[in-house]
Amino acid sequence: SVLPEIIPVLRNSLYDGDSNTKRGVCVGLSEVIGSSTKDQILRFIDIIVKVVQDALCDDEPGVREMAASSFQNLYNLVGNRAMDEVVPALMVALESTDDDIRRDRALNGLTGILSIRSKELLPYIIPRLIQQPITENHARALSSIATVTSTTLYFHFRTIVPSLLEFLAFGSGDDKECVAAVRDCVRSVFGNADEAGVNMLISEVSSNCTSDKPEARRESCWMLETVIEARKDAKDFYEQTPVIIRELIQRFNDDNMDVVKAANKAFAALSKYVPAEELAQHIEYMRNLINSMVSDARRRKGGVGDGEFFLPGFNIPKGLEPLLPIYQRGILYGTPTIREASAAGLGEVINLTSSKYLAGPLIIKMTGPLLRIVGDRNPANVKISILSTLGLILVKGGPALRAFVPQFQTTFVKALSDPSRQVRLEAITALGLLMPLSTRVDPLIKELVTGSLGKGSTGADGTGGVVVVQTATLEALAVVLEKGGNKAKLPESVPSALQASATLIL
Repeated sequence: SVLPEIIPVLRNSLYDGDSNTKRGVCVGLSEVIGSSTKDQILRFIDIIVKVVQDALCDDEPGVREMAASSFQNLYNLVGNRAMDEVVPALMVALESTDDDIRRDRALNGLTGILSIRSKELLPYIIPRLIQQPITENHARALSSIATVTSTTLYFHFRTIVPSLLEFLAFGSGDDKECVAAVRDCVRSVFGNADEAGVNMLISEVSSNCTSDKPEARRESCWMLETVIEARKDAKDFYEQTPVIIRELIQRFNDDNMDVVKAANKAFAALSKYVPAEELAQHIEYMRNLINSMVSDARRRKGGVGDGEFFLPGFNIPKGLEPLLPIYQRGILYGTPTIREASAAGLGEVINLTSSKYLAGPLIIKMTGPLLRIVGDRNPANVKISILSTLGLILVKGGPALRAFVPQFQTTFVKALSDPSRQVRLEAITALGLLMPLSTRVDPLIKELVTGSLGKGSTGADGTGGVVVVQTATLEALAVVLEKGGNKAKLPESVPSALQASATLIL
């Protein structure tokens, strides 16, 4: 055999040559292995393995790629013996804590082998890398491995995800660098996962959202956020959006505020990276989740019953902001069914939020779309939901909405002539809620007096009927006088209202 003469030449060229020479060595090595018998290779396995291993660990990616082909030829010839000779030595080098160069070279070698034989090698490597407590070196190794094993790594999610979560929740201690390395590892594993493994990934993460330990629930919410961010370009998790929504919304009523904040932050990522038109399809589902959760919270031992209840997930700074784009999209561009659900759902979450967390730009951001859409040709049930929610906004928003009073007033007065009785009743109620903010009541009284005498519009579409409009306008006039009559400044305002009432009675 010429192997004893050829292999040393190849080895020396690998150590002394430039990158082109090294790639040539790998090609030559592959040819030698491919043209030899198994017995010939096994006689010189030690020296051959050393050359292949060194080539796999080279700093040049092109050399490592060619070395991987050499390893593949060796594996095809001698089977698992190739693994047994190379991998243990690389794993030992990977554990090196005081030699960064040796550790990095070992990682190069492992990723090179995994790029071609991941199915056989991962069951051997994964348990060693995720053994608790996870070290910084192991986290970085798994992060690199994830980049070359996307099609096979997801088969190990049921062991990888719980181990990473366990470390972040309970085992990190004060080692901030190690924690950062593990979080980077999570991002790499999630971001490089094959599309076929995304459902399994979300299922595994979601299963920990209901843990009895708040630390695990908090980290599960962070992992859901990471899935969303890591897969935002692939958009391959949309099928699992209802699962993500369910787990995050249910954490909005968690006993632990760290969990609540983590869930809200994750929902913000969902709202940011998933188009609003996609999320708007799930508004009714969101409503049902929130209403069911609130009902359970009210009725459980120690609950408030029918008293005032504020959902923790909304009662933090900017707590409602992640949901707003979804409701706004549904209100402005949804089908009538989605518009109704969006307006009603927005009212429900407003009702679960303290005025303190609705103040300023947030309440104004909610108001615009509702005022813009309520005058369109919407079915009665959509208008009812919008008017009811606008009334809630008036109650919660207070002085911050003073600049919108003319728009509110025009909207409510116009709704008094709607063909639907329930729409007219909602408009009457809303006008009463507007009075604490209104500073110029006289023009409103004059307009309502005119309408009550049948001199105004007969309906938004001409079918409202004079009598029903007069009746609704007169009822609205009574509410305005009761709630804001003392703000009338013109001497004829209140008498004219009384005269109009007397005229209709007689």
